[in-house]
Amino acid sequence: MNLATKPAEITGSYTSDVKYQSYTCEQLGVEVNSLARREDQLAIAQEQRRKSGKVQAFWLGYGTGDGIEASELANVRGEKEAVRRSMDKKGCGGPQQSAAAAAAAPSTPAEPAAPTTGTSSNWRNWGASGAPQGQQKTLYRCPGPNGTEVVSETPAAGCIVIK
Repeated sequence: MNLATKPAEITGSYTSDVKYQSYTCEQLGVEVNSLARREDQLAIAQEQRRKSGKVQAFWLGYGTGDGIEASELANVRGEKEAVRRSMDKKGCGGPQQSAAAAAAAPSTPAEPAAPTTGTSSNWRNWGASGAPQGQQKTLYRCPGPNGTEVVSETPAAGCIVIK
């Protein structure tokens, strides 16, 4: 019926992290938040494309298929993963970046925003204000609106622990 792909089924395309090697931890934090916001917008657009394609398929027998939203969503997810790899390589997450990064990168519900405590060099510690120093907070990948996924510190039904 040529329906558009569900946003949750679109995987990130490979992107080299070399592009981000000159970025500071603060800049990487801002970038990952920007990409997370764009990912959410594209996931919503893809879901709208799915809905309109279902209506078209009902009346005409065929849907609209994937459009530019799906390919851009794959690119954004790949870019976001490249930024995370750069954060891991640079050891972002130490206390020395916390104040400047927190001011530069406001938090979004989908992604942790900036390092606040801890000495572990892992992007998952960004936004972990309540964790004891050196200990990672447990994060959960949960179903979000419109078939998207969100990262949360609070477990809920249907959530998967991110290791």
